[in-house]
Amino acid sequence: CRSARFGLGSPSLLPLLCIITFYQQSIDIDERIGNIQGKAITLAKMGFLLATQRQDYEQGLTYLHQSLEMLQRLRSPDAATVQSWINRIQSSL
Repeated sequence: CRSARFGLGSPSLLPLLCIITFYQQSIDIDERIGNIQGKAITLAKMGFLLATQRQDYEQGLTYLHQSLEMLQRLRSPDAATVQSWINRIQSSL
């Protein structure tokens, strides 16, 4: 993770746990500043990553459903994308 902080690593090359750590830090910041949309988007990305890359379907779907609920409350068009990700993952189980 350290090399990424200094611009020395590509996000696609970072270990998965490092990416998840960055997502968790982003969620913490979004909570502190009241950025519900940002938190919802990051939850969705983290959930999709967990489900598709780590095969942690339970946790991934939990994050995706949390994200979907937030985005629906905000009436965000991004809710449709998250719903499609949920459908895709559930159909692969």
